[in-house]
Amino acid sequence: MKLLKLVTDKEICGMTEAEVSNAIPRKAVRAILIDEAGQMALLYMGKFDLYTIPGGGVEEGENLEDALKREILEETGCKCEIVYELGYISESRALHDFTQISNYYIARLTGEKGLPQMTPEEIEEQTQVQWHTPQNALDIILSENPQTYQQKYIQYRDKIVLEELIRYFDTHIGGAKIERYNL
Repeated sequence: MKLLKLVTDKEICGMTEAEVSNAIPRKAVRAILIDEAGQMALLYMGKFDLYTIPGGGVEEGENLEDALKREILEETGCKCEIVYELGYISESRALHDFTQISNYYIARLTGEKGLPQMTPEEIEEQTQVQWHTPQNALDIILSENPQTYQQKYIQYRDKIVLEELIRYFDTHIGGAKIERYNL
């Protein structure tokens, strides 16, 4: 899988030098989950007025594909099939001494949309699934005004990934509208 971007406090906080975290990286998986209408799943956390691409941490002994399918089922209520490895974002959050590697995939919805199995924390954060075109999802992410350090990282990495997704679709479908792309 290719590196899409190494994100440091330099990009997020405007530091002149890129300090790095020495923490052991947390492994995470995230998916651009596309339905039959070309819409992608986007999570909205109402408590923070924040949108993000669904996914989460890889559990001990779990491979990336199984972790992705589990996370997507939990957060969106949907089963999926991975169709492409988009790339990964490496985050080095020096101020919090936290490192994360998020592996991103394009996935196709299989079966019907179900109900998410939210954790108590996600329920408290008023998390809900919404469906948008990829371009609309990028526009939403770009319009956010994140307030916290963590929210700024989430917005930045999702922006990078959605821009890569749009480039991928443009390259592979000759510039046709993403909404019409049939995975």
